[in-house]
Amino acid sequence: MDKHTAGPWYITASSPYGIVYGADHTLIVPHYPIGYTTEQQWANARLTASAPELLEALKEVLELA
Repeated sequence: MDKHTAGPWYITASSPYGIVYGADHTLIVPHYPIGYTTEQQWANARLTASAPELLEALKEVLELA
């Protein structure tokens, strides 16, 4: 579970749909408009880009449990 590209992840506007990269500029997820609106694609890109922060928050919650 600890094997992933370190955050923060960020979104670029190099395509109309948003592309997610890691802090070291590694491509995380290209987003394509297959069956989704542009608004949905950007929402998906934002959610994907927040994954490292969500993981850290989950780890903190588990430590409190």
